[in-house]
Amino acid sequence: MTAAVETRATAELRKQLHPQRWNLKAQGSTDASARIVQKDRAGVNRIEEEAMSFVEEPLDVLYSVQGMAPSHIDKDITANYEMENLELASGGFGKVFRATDRKHPERRVAIKSMLLSSTRRREMSENEVKIMKSLDHPNICKLFETYERAGLAYYVMELCEGKDLFDHLFDVDSPRLDEPTAAAVIRQLASALQYAHDKGIAHRDIKPENIMFTSEDPNCTDIKVIDWGVGHDFGERRMRHFAGTLRYCAPEVMQAESFLRRLSSYTAACDMWSVGVVLYAMLSGRLPFSGKQKELLKKMKKEQYSMGGKVWQSRSQDAKDLIQGLLKADPNMRFCPKDILQHPWITNSERHSEMPAAVAQQVLDNMKNFSHLGHFYSICVAAVVRQLGSKHLNEVHRMFCSLDRDGNGVLSVEEVQQGFSNLCHADSPEMQDLLKIVQMLDKDGSGSIDYNEFCAAAVGERIFQEESWLWAAFRSFDTLKDGQLSFEEIKAIFRGSDVSRVWHEDVLDAAAREALKRFDVTGDGAIDFEEFSQLMRHHTAAKKLAEAEKLRQGWSSEEHDAQASLDKLELQLHEMKAHDPYRIVNQMQEAHHDHLGRGLFRKVAILCKARPPATPQVPDQAKHGNA
Repeated sequence: MTAAVETRATAELRKQLHPQRWNLKAQGSTDASARIVQKDRAGVNRIEEEAMSFVEEPLDVLYSVQGMAPSHIDKDITANYEMENLELASGGFGKVFRATDRKHPERRVAIKSMLLSSTRRREMSENEVKIMKSLDHPNICKLFETYERAGLAYYVMELCEGKDLFDHLFDVDSPRLDEPTAAAVIRQLASALQYAHDKGIAHRDIKPENIMFTSEDPNCTDIKVIDWGVGHDFGERRMRHFAGTLRYCAPEVMQAESFLRRLSSYTAACDMWSVGVVLYAMLSGRLPFSGKQKELLKKMKKEQYSMGGKVWQSRSQDAKDLIQGLLKADPNMRFCPKDILQHPWITNSERHSEMPAAVAQQVLDNMKNFSHLGHFYSICVAAVVRQLGSKHLNEVHRMFCSLDRDGNGVLSVEEVQQGFSNLCHADSPEMQDLLKIVQMLDKDGSGSIDYNEFCAAAVGERIFQEESWLWAAFRSFDTLKDGQLSFEEIKAIFRGSDVSRVWHEDVLDAAAREALKRFDVTGDGAIDFEEFSQLMRHHTAAKKLAEAEKLRQGWSSEEHDAQASLDKLELQLHEMKAHDPYRIVNQMQEAHHDHLGRGLFRKVAILCKARPPATPQVPDQAKHGNA
């Protein structure tokens, strides 16, 4: 469904909400007045029906929550996060610290502080927040939320546990990387830049310090691009002002009007020059150009850099060719991100490892289950995923990257089909169901799926079992920071996503009231974290029990009795938030030992997501049933 499409019921509702458009002339007419009252009542009833549909009915389109990174003005960040004294990084525009969530210390984040000492700095801060909210890519650092107080801005971001590329290059005895590692870094960097450029955004400060490794593992090659402070949303316009770091910026940027007082402009191709400088440094351990500003510009314009000596003799011709294609003084002749991703040096070193069939099957099952969630729940799930880094998404993150064969940061229908072709054939019902899910995830009708939307659909039930993850999403909703979600905050959840492009404002108001009525267990007019967690877990448990109906085909009456007891026990455990599958199995054995054979024992264990003991203790009188 595209942004321009409304549900038929909503379109009808719009007519009902505006009596003046019914062509009813009610001047003094009792009959006309009665008809208007009836229409008003019908409109109210329809709003309530639509609201219940919004909360409960399965998705027909997924709503984006990408902009859901709340901003807190005049709020004390230290009330929620404890920052370490040791700086992770510092620069001319701010400092970065590691921090832990005070309520859930296992949740660790990076916090960047920036002094808003001038109008220019405030503009930069607002610009960076706007850009980071709009970017959704596996190799771009996520922004979770922002704070501002006493002239300081704070960005709460995804934590990269590893060093930056600068430390890898210049803080070790051998300041160079091997070609496979360098190729992996450049491929991810090019993917992030292609995604950003396609959205009309240039980074303008690509350098080793702004490329972070996600893990301390020395074998890890996963990176994130950080620091979009001088990024620019250029749209279809050319850029004119100097930005970036002198020795990494392109020659056309050095000639910008605010630097050498020359009138010149440039495009996003400036980022590709910087990628060339970074690649040169990774393979040689030094920068390609040196000297003072005018001398530096002269060498850049002449493409005067060395590829001689022992270091370059050991480098492949493909690597040299890629550098030469990036360090072109003429930006029109310079390689673009797509050229990098298709270059032999990248494609020949790329390892496309297929995900294990069991993982792919689990992801596929999770996507099917997600498609049955109600609209309200799907927004909550997407918001939880929005607050998770790639470390926590783990296999889902790797599945996305594995499916993204062209490296542009989004998944096409063809990529999804190809990725799951080993599980279901092109014409199979399973593939048709998958394509329907892809269509649902394609929120803007572009024919592609974004990173966060895929992860939300694929992550599965594990997301509800981690309290710190639910807490992160809940706090992003709790804008007043009073520990509960009010009617206005629930409405703000809807506004933070893009549901208003499909649903009428009055329906969303009614949906917020419906959510409050349904999930406010204590009746205090708000949803606290306990109630929020319970509604998420209970809804998932109910969906799982509905799916379990499929396993009941052909069961005996005794087995159905056992399953009914299991359903009751499992819902009770979800409400108690003490999910212990073996306890369920043991209770089932005690309650139904006369009918519970080994086969049913295993079915029960599977339904509970538990691995049964190798030789379950089944009473002798039950062994004849399903052994």
